[in-house]
Amino acid sequence: MHDSLSDPEAPPTDKERTLAALIWPLTAAFGIVPWGALLWIGRDSAFVRFHAGQSILQVLALVGSAMVALAMMLVGLGAALALGGTEIFNQATPPWPVLVGQLGALFPCLVYVLQIAFSLRRAVQANRGEREGYPLVGRMMPAP
Repeated sequence: MHDSLSDPEAPPTDKERTLAALIWPLTAAFGIVPWGALLWIGRDSAFVRFHAGQSILQVLALVGSAMVALAMMLVGLGAALALGGTEIFNQATPPWPVLVGQLGALFPCLVYVLQIAFSLRRAVQANRGEREGYPLVGRMMPAP
């Protein structure tokens, strides 16, 4: 593997492209363990490190969305209990706090589906040798 730090404009090798492409779906599906292993294998490549950094930003966004979802569920449950106690859950049409809690439960599912879709898209881009980062947060890990 060549040291792409000395020539960041050099196209990535097949091994670098493969490692960078594998980082995306494996990190999305299994978390930090395969991310660390693939990053360690490709540690000499700025291209692999770039894609590893971008993929971990994506995982952090998923964790952040899970925190938002948890907050939504707790607020919905707390408001429901404060407004009507346990009888509020027996109504035919659930009030807004119960709906907020249910939306909070569905939110991480939607975000995870989006994460898988973005991971597959980014894996294809990495396999092509592209260095595109995420908008806004992707600038935290600049392209080599």
